[in-house]
Amino acid sequence: MPKERLERKPEKIKPPKIEEEELLDAVLRGEETQPDEYEIERRYLPTRLLSIEELERLSKGKKREISQGYVQAQDATGELESFRLRVTNESGGEGILYRIAKKLKIERSRARIERQVNFSPEDSDAQEFERLWKAHVNQQQIVHKTRYYIDWKLPNGNMTEIHYDIHHGRDMEGVVRIEIEFKGDHADVDDREVGDSLDPKLLPKWIGDEITNDARFGGRTIAQHGFPNNEERILRYPANHSPGLQSKYWDFLKAA
Repeated sequence: MPKERLERKPEKIKPPKIEEEELLDAVLRGEETQPDEYEIERRYLPTRLLSIEELERLSKGKKREISQGYVQAQDATGELESFRLRVTNESGGEGILYRIAKKLKIERSRARIERQVNFSPEDSDAQEFERLWKAHVNQQQIVHKTRYYIDWKLPNGNMTEIHYDIHHGRDMEGVVRIEIEFKGDHADVDDREVGDSLDPKLLPKWIGDEITNDARFGGRTIAQHGFPNNEERILRYPANHSPGLQSKYWDFLKAA
């Protein structure tokens, strides 16, 4: 009999008010954030697992260790808005950064706007970020992963970025999920190339079934419930052999 998805009892966390949280309010308003990016995101499962040598070659060594959680916060009307908090570490590059992001829907467009602010642990906003993480991120729903960044050229000559994510910890050690991001400065970013479904012939052969519209594989769903245990298409690296810094996290991430 196939195993059912392991359900986690939700940790009761009272949502903060956006207007009372300076960092969340700034991201929602687009103040002091990175320039708005329009993106269409696709998700896939791999047909096979890439070796460490392949990953290093395809990514040219560009990778980040990522720990992420989500904060649900109330707007002025009482509606809940979701914000993604991340701590990332790029060895030999930007080092450790704190990041807060918010994705906004665009009417009559497949694209979304991503607003993001990032800063170093030495920045004046770092303590506020750490307080938000400890107080409002569900500690049972933090996702750790190693992300390899792979550039890929489309037939129209435009470049896109493939994210090869290897998950760590909990019941998802070694599981791979792939994201492809099409970015631009307008709402119709690469719409002609992406369409309702991207032609598999345009992608590397190691990218398999598309799971973009399968809610079980969304970012927040994975954080809340993990990956579906009864899904045979999921591939994972053997325990203790998946690439990435599996246990090298930062002190404040460990404490609720």
